[in-house]
Amino acid sequence: MLILLLIVALGALGTFVGIITVILKNERTTNRHHLLSNIPGSIALGAVVCVVPGGLAYVLTDSIAITAVGALVAGFIVAWLIEALDH
Repeated sequence: MLILLLIVALGALGTFVGIITVILKNERTTNRHHLLSNIPGSIALGAVVCVVPGGLAYVLTDSIAITAVGALVAGFIVAWLIEALDH
């Protein structure tokens, strides 16, 4: 159960960092205001989506460190996918 909380928390953190980088990239566009209004929903979606790659990483490697990095990276990628699909 603790590994699931780790995956969700780091997935949310990765999504948050990804959203911040998306906002910084788009700081001169109108999309910035739309992204700022959807940060909580995007973080929740990213955290839930990260359960699959994070869980798979844990099952395949049985390593908490690799699982943590995988969930963090998956969250970052989810944020950029959300931005790409939002256009």
